[in-house]
Amino acid sequence: MLHVISACVLVVIGLGLFMRRRSYRWHITLMGLAFATDIGLLLYIELSRHAIAQTVGASHPLLYVHVAISVAMLGCYIAMFFLGRFLLKADERKRPAHRTVGITFCVLRVLNFVTALMV
Repeated sequence: MLHVISACVLVVIGLGLFMRRRSYRWHITLMGLAFATDIGLLLYIELSRHAIAQTVGASHPLLYVHVAISVAMLGCYIAMFFLGRFLLKADERKRPAHRTVGITFCVLRVLNFVTALMV
């Protein structure tokens, strides 16, 4: 079930990317929904499976890769939020950084999904 929700988040991100030039309001709404869902998934996994404790005692290197990708992805979410706020205030100087972090985030999110299927 968690993989299905994670796949739905990828679809929402794809829709958000599609809407970024058509309607920035939809872009913001969809990306916010994706972020909230991802944070909810993270909290659910930690509270139900004690993921941090399992990671500390894990011997599978792919799990460490998955965790590193997940942490980097969350960092990108935070950076995108603040860079997006600057863009809403018409600070166009932040647009290249927003785009670069966005591309990095998308790559990390896909890698997160793939590694989640493998661990």
